[in-house]
Amino acid sequence: MTLDKIHDEVEIAARVHEAARKITQRFSGEELLLVGILKGAAVFMADLMRALPFPCHYDFIQEKRVNEPISRISFIGGSWDDFAGNILLIKDVTHSGVVENYLLTQFRSMKIKQAGICSIIDKPGDRKVDLVPDYALFVENEGIFAGYGMEYLQKHGNLPYIAKVIGG
Repeated sequence: MTLDKIHDEVEIAARVHEAARKITQRFSGEELLLVGILKGAAVFMADLMRALPFPCHYDFIQEKRVNEPISRISFIGGSWDDFAGNILLIKDVTHSGVVENYLLTQFRSMKIKQAGICSIIDKPGDRKVDLVPDYALFVENEGIFAGYGMEYLQKHGNLPYIAKVIGG
């Protein structure tokens, strides 16, 4: 297994700032809750929220893969049931879109204004539902990725760049 660097630190930082600029245009002056899906989105979310020039809330959720359907979104930091602002889901890679679609549906059943998605990588070729992230740093049609918070076999998330896993 080797790692092929595809996006370096400079390129990532520029894309994060561009996403922050677009998010600011859309949400500045409004309540915004960033919801990061652990663990892969943690580094990205930290960079993104520091790049936003307006106050926002943030929390994390962790996807649990079980044989039963999820009945409730569990936030790490507490309940947001009464939140009436906007929610932006922060994701590492948007693959099939199934998890994102489920979460957006749950968010929209709350009292919020709008819900959207911001991903490090959008993989539209893997999509199983009709869903497009509102913001994506990069579009990649294939591959497994590591670095910038994304782990491969529970390693490499600490890399400051994004790499494609070769021969994994």
